[in-house]
Amino acid sequence: MKKYGLSPRLLLLGGLSLLLAVLLLEARIDLYNLSTELTAASAAPAMHVKPPPPVFVPQLSGLSCLETRKLLAGAALELEVGRLEPTWYQGEPANCKFLIYSQDPEPGTHLGTHGKVTVWISDDYIKMPDLELMTLDETRQTLRQYGLKLEEVRSGNTQFPRELHRVICQEPPPGRAVHKSGEIRITIAEHIIVI
Repeated sequence: MKKYGLSPRLLLLGGLSLLLAVLLLEARIDLYNLSTELTAASAAPAMHVKPPPPVFVPQLSGLSCLETRKLLAGAALELEVGRLEPTWYQGEPANCKFLIYSQDPEPGTHLGTHGKVTVWISDDYIKMPDLELMTLDETRQTLRQYGLKLEEVRSGNTQFPRELHRVICQEPPPGRAVHKSGEIRITIAEHIIVI
């Protein structure tokens, strides 16, 4: 090493200086890259979490509170009992077996998860029986068993012979809550039409 006029100490110091310069340069490059990434990340649009899909409020009329509680829990909705009839009932309203006769919001309404559905219950309502394909005499007998009164009988047409002289439409529909003194309307198929 002496022949070039450099002492081993100078060579060692030069090598260390060079190594230190390279390390500082790499650290600067890393800092620059990190700064660039942070700037790009702050300029990028924020990621949005997809909201849960809307929940449709089911038809609750004619159900008991027990059935309703299970149905709404499965749809991630909360049950609230608005008014309780009879007022003498002292138990837990959401556990009673009285029927729901009204609800808010209406069936088919979109709610977010954990939305609240208010129901009104009473022991003056019963679940409307299914009268489809009953004769007029069978219909009267069924309604009498439920304490209901047939208010109106309309005449209708059918394409199907098995429906002739039988109930083809009823109001309220089967399964809905109907007041014990409510008006029941039916349509009996009186004529067959050929299409």
